[in-house]
Amino acid sequence: MKRIVVVVLGPTRAAEALRAAVGLTLRGDRVAVVPPPIWPEDERVARALGVLRALGHVVDAGLEALAAADVVEVWTDEVGAVPPPPDMKWLVRTAAEPHAASAVVIDDTPPEILVDLLFAADRVAVWGTGVETLDLAGEVCPFTFVRTKLRLEELAPGAQLRVIVDHEPATRNVPRSVTEWGQEVLGVRAAGPGRWEIWIRKAVDDV
Repeated sequence: MKRIVVVVLGPTRAAEALRAAVGLTLRGDRVAVVPPPIWPEDERVARALGVLRALGHVVDAGLEALAAADVVEVWTDEVGAVPPPPDMKWLVRTAAEPHAASAVVIDDTPPEILVDLLFAADRVAVWGTGVETLDLAGEVCPFTFVRTKLRLEELAPGAQLRVIVDHEPATRNVPRSVTEWGQEVLGVRAAGPGRWEIWIRKAVDDV
């Protein structure tokens, strides 16, 4: 059983962070949530907090909980908002995600080196931004952009979306259309044989 601290630094991704926290409890892990200054008025947030409380997990922990954590998840777009303990090894899944300068990018690190780093570290923290994922495998243009646009319209300003495609022209067409629409393309990268991921941030002033 691991002790996992979920740090939620703002309301934008609170629902996703808590949903992930509930999922962690299903594995038998103990979860402590460091809350934002104010929880958003969101039914999903209220429901997840109720589940965590009912299961006996802490939902109002302070940053001192980091000292006893085996794993830390930080849900924020503001890199550096939580001062990492000196013995903590920070990980981030892809280079396209916001992350601390000292973080190890999992997708860019050879497996054998990653394993050595994990075993050598006293504690490990995964820097998470609560990114929504839209899997468009099997879709072709122009439907890849149509579905991407519909999902972005559902997200809050500043939120990120990770779009997975297996139609190679979409790696050019979707970023071009998204940019013309006024959104920010953070990057495009391979995500396995015949698959790519497109990272997008919704504009604060939606177009």
